[in-house]
Amino acid sequence: MEKLSLSCLDERAPTDRAVPSVPHDGVRIRVCYAGLCYLPLTNATPLRKGCTGYRNGNLFEGFEISGIVESIGTGARQSDLTVGDPVAVFPHEDVICQGYADYLVVRELKNVVKLPASISLAVGAMLPTGGTLAMSAVIRCRETLANVVAQKGHCNIVIMGAGCLAHWLIRLLALSNSAIRDRIHIAVASDDWEGLKIARTLGAEEVVLLDENCHEEVLAERLRDSFADGVQMAISLCPDERLQDRAIRCLDKGGFLVVPSGSISGDFQNGKKQDLQVLAAPCGSVEILRTLVRTIADGEGLQKNHPTYKVYPVETSQTVFDDLQLCSRSERAILKFQASHPVVW
Repeated sequence: MEKLSLSCLDERAPTDRAVPSVPHDGVRIRVCYAGLCYLPLTNATPLRKGCTGYRNGNLFEGFEISGIVESIGTGARQSDLTVGDPVAVFPHEDVICQGYADYLVVRELKNVVKLPASISLAVGAMLPTGGTLAMSAVIRCRETLANVVAQKGHCNIVIMGAGCLAHWLIRLLALSNSAIRDRIHIAVASDDWEGLKIARTLGAEEVVLLDENCHEEVLAERLRDSFADGVQMAISLCPDERLQDRAIRCLDKGGFLVVPSGSISGDFQNGKKQDLQVLAAPCGSVEILRTLVRTIADGEGLQKNHPTYKVYPVETSQTVFDDLQLCSRSERAILKFQASHPVVW
């Protein structure tokens, strides 16, 4: 079995690796699809010893995996898994250190989530990090949304960024708050016009194309003008302090800022002066991944209108990776592994 690594600096030649043995109490999975995206070094969390990539999930070899259960260990405890089941794998520590591989071993069965027939394996490769973080944010703000709607009759939300996270948020906010869906209004703000067009097709009522050369206060004013009756909630799931600060500036007094846990900007002192409240969303868990899978399976709209993605052969991975560094691809990149061409990254 070959090993192939991606590099920001150069292309690396494949190396041979043995097919891993089936764990006594776990499973071996034949990888079919793997999510791939890129995060600039300036915003990345530090590398973890013994692992390849960045722990926040944007660039991490083997972080978003879907495939087929190929073998189950003889000592595995009873579960709902059988050989041949389509699954997504939650990126637990023992999984992410293996990198992308034709075969992946998972020792804890709870980290393997069975996919229903309504979710393709390609979509399954978008769920373990991006989709799960978006689901976590939606769960975190659900009660607050209901309270704001009860008090004001509506809730206007600005989502910062127009990538895959924003696209997940648009659909999940609607599906997870169906009782008040018509009173939740969403605007998406970004300098990515292609991403904004996708956001519009997924249900965003307003899209705001931002010019990054403008002063921050000018951009904040543009965001506030998205809704005549103000902005009650802003969601910024990207690890970018500038976007968080921009979200703070556009919010009404007493508004709510939704960010991932542990990523609150140092500029949040500005928010305290405006009487803002922070809703910190956990980065995700296998339980939230299971909730996401159920939400998609039960929501016909999300099955038909999931975030846009494009599948590429694993042989073209370095080219795709290079393009992502240049931000020249707007769809989520999914790598397809061929059973006849074993590769490990």
